[in-house]
Amino acid sequence: MWRGEFAEGLNAPYLAAERLRWREKRLTVLEARISGEIELGRSFEYVHELIRIVAAHPLRERPVELLMNALYRTGRSSDALLAFEEARHRIADAMGADPGPALRSLHGRIPRHDPELLTTARTPAPMSAA
Repeated sequence: MWRGEFAEGLNAPYLAAERLRWREKRLTVLEARISGEIELGRSFEYVHELIRIVAAHPLRERPVELLMNALYRTGRSSDALLAFEEARHRIADAMGADPGPALRSLHGRIPRHDPELLTTARTPAPMSAA
C-alpha cells in the first residue's frame, strides 16, 4: 500500500536516483499485475486504468501493449489498432523510431484475429489426496 514518491520531500542526489529506480520498479510491478488480471479474463476492468497509464507514460510500450490486449479482448479491435497508431506516432515524433517488436507483432496479430490473443490463463486442477 505504497502511495506517493519514494522519499518524498527529501532532497539529495542519491535519493533522486533512488526515486527514479523505485518509480520504474513500481511501474513494472503494476504492469505485471495488470497483465495477470487481463490473462485471468478481467480486461474490461483495466481499460480505463491503462488509458491513464499510457497518458502518464506516453513512450512506454508495455502499457500500450496491455491496453491493446484489453481492448481486443473486450471486442474493441479497432480501438486496439488505434492505440497502436497513436503510440507509433508518439514514438516516431519523440524518438524518430518505430515501436519495438512486441508491439509491432501484436499489431499484426489483431487484424488476423489470432486465436491466441483470446486465450486466458488456466487455473491448475486441484490436487487429489493420495
